[in-house]
Amino acid sequence: MSSATIDPFAAQAAATRRFALGIPRGWSTTAEGGVLRFLRSRHGRDPVLCLWELDVVSGEERCLVDPRTLADSDDPGSAAEMSRRERARELATGITGYDVSADGSQLVFAFGGSLYRYESGDGVPRCIAGGDGGFDPRIRPEGGDIAFVRDDELWTVGLGDGERRLVAAEPEVRWGVAEFIAAEEMGRGRGHWWSPDSQWLLATRVDERPIATWWLADPAMPGMPPRALRYPAAGGANADVGLAAFHVDSGRRVEVTWDRAELPYLARAGWVVVDGRPRVCATVQSRDQRRLLTMLADPATGQQQIVDEQHRPAPIELVAGMPAMAGTSLVTVIDDAASDTRRLAVARDFATPPGLQVRAVVAVEDDAVWFVASRDPATTEVWQWRDDGSLTRIAGDGEGVASAVRCAPWTVISQATPATPAVAIHASDGRRSVPVRTCDEAPVIDVSVRRMVVTERRLAAAVVLPDDGGTDPLPVLLDPYGGPHAQRVVATARAYTTSQWFADQGYAVVVIDGRGTPGRGLSFERAIDGDFSIVLDDQLAALDALALDEPRLDLARVAIRGWSFGGYLAALAATRAPDRIRAAIVGAPVVDWRWYDTHYTERYLGDPAANAASYNRSNVVGPEPMTCPVGIQPPAMQIIHGFADDNVVVAHALKLSRALLEAGWPHEFLPLTGESHFTTQETVTARLLEAQRDFLARWVPRAT
Repeated sequence: MSSATIDPFAAQAAATRRFALGIPRGWSTTAEGGVLRFLRSRHGRDPVLCLWELDVVSGEERCLVDPRTLADSDDPGSAAEMSRRERARELATGITGYDVSADGSQLVFAFGGSLYRYESGDGVPRCIAGGDGGFDPRIRPEGGDIAFVRDDELWTVGLGDGERRLVAAEPEVRWGVAEFIAAEEMGRGRGHWWSPDSQWLLATRVDERPIATWWLADPAMPGMPPRALRYPAAGGANADVGLAAFHVDSGRRVEVTWDRAELPYLARAGWVVVDGRPRVCATVQSRDQRRLLTMLADPATGQQQIVDEQHRPAPIELVAGMPAMAGTSLVTVIDDAASDTRRLAVARDFATPPGLQVRAVVAVEDDAVWFVASRDPATTEVWQWRDDGSLTRIAGDGEGVASAVRCAPWTVISQATPATPAVAIHASDGRRSVPVRTCDEAPVIDVSVRRMVVTERRLAAAVVLPDDGGTDPLPVLLDPYGGPHAQRVVATARAYTTSQWFADQGYAVVVIDGRGTPGRGLSFERAIDGDFSIVLDDQLAALDALALDEPRLDLARVAIRGWSFGGYLAALAATRAPDRIRAAIVGAPVVDWRWYDTHYTERYLGDPAANAASYNRSNVVGPEPMTCPVGIQPPAMQIIHGFADDNVVVAHALKLSRALLEAGWPHEFLPLTGESHFTTQETVTARLLEAQRDFLARWVPRAT
């Protein structure tokens, strides 16, 4: 992309995939622990992920596989692989994931529709199944056979005996994959798992026939037929998801059964070892998400044992890494209403104190659990629990954001701070620390953020001002996400690069995390139940409180921008508070919550047939025409949406545009052809930032 006529920061943000490239991830190690393997692109503007290894003794690293050297380097891969990447919000290309044998000597990955094996000592990746759309390869722990999915069927391929189909296709039934809801909302992106003893392969059976078909078309390509999408909209049917274990050598199939009518969501699946024997471990959830059941099953007989069952008055949050076994003890995360805390529990006993909010479990071993938790919602720390009851903070000091990956004996720790946008990574085995090189690019602008807590609700907020040394009042740009499962107010400079760029255009940029955002406690998260629209109340109340402290905030000139839930919030602000908002940038908004997916929407608003009032309160466009108070000029709106978006479909934006047109409200529409929920085309991403800047300059200029 030529940056000659593009703003330098916009060009950089687009080329670096929002500064995500060049950061190592996807960690594994060998049985001896002498090397660490990971994925990383060669530099901060290179979108192609390569496979690397780091010698932890010498500190030397080398590239094992650069996918650009492979024969099918220009092939983007199968539609199923593209869908997997979309659900994972994968912005890079190349080797975006791999699997490794138990001893670390063999690695497998998918690239360009083919499957490859890399063996230590060989040094050459070899194609083992080529060009036919196979994806998500998983290697047998003992090495040798590889399981993968092709054309909705589950296959294996061995070193010498060729390919073998474990289960044949059925019309609109998919084997070995994660259904839309699991990958988009539950954090389960996989659909097949090898047993630790290499004898069994556990796989999902996904029947999508109950789900209504939606059709996605791109008007810019009239010769292309529309794409059929089985989308589980709120109140509608979900996929029927089952589980079966296949004995790989004999082909015998054993069903893992439960009451799927009562507990339709397969939240987690995999294997644990109990008394030296592998057991299927599955967690299932009721449609209202208030009941969660974890069971173990013998793969040979299907005989089951319920090891944990939770009933809660509010929907139960699914926590990454859960459940698991520490020896013979079940490890879970439990919502403790008495202390308003999400707490780690081992053998049903709380292992963490009130006030320490568990965010994710990193790893579980026989005698220890590693997890990420918050004492301040803007920060995260890495902790370790040991079976003697001790708790140790191993990364983070309450001043930044820390995360970890466990590759025994190594714990790979990533840390970002408020002082620098860089991410620092090191690996520790408890005795020594080994630095890991990152290749991400530093932003061309300096970030300066002031974080604070405001209002009686103690809402987290951040203010970003232009680096002009001035004292004149500034127009305000609200820059929220504002919804569940995501935060914008965090203790790292990296989170505010785009906000700082908008500030440098002459705005006071304000970021607020209101009710519904994570890390503050159960009651804070659940406060939006039955009414999403209250998130707007928090934005406006916090803005008023901030203006009392920061005199440069001009509340007569306020704009808002947001994407996804933030786009919903921006549209809500413009239509519900036109006396407060002059302009709104509305990106990929949910406009009618009846058109969003079951697991997310029903968690907060319930069944639309039984809770119509909740949906009417929350929707941007309701049954009544839009109106603006007499004497108030309707805010200008810039609506942006990708026509290939299969998460928040473009029908939302079209419905909003139609309602605004009928009401006579000024607005413009930027249709993004070929783009999904997040832009990936470099020029489009850069120009989109400029278009937002220019829109704000027209409607909320700096000069009074």
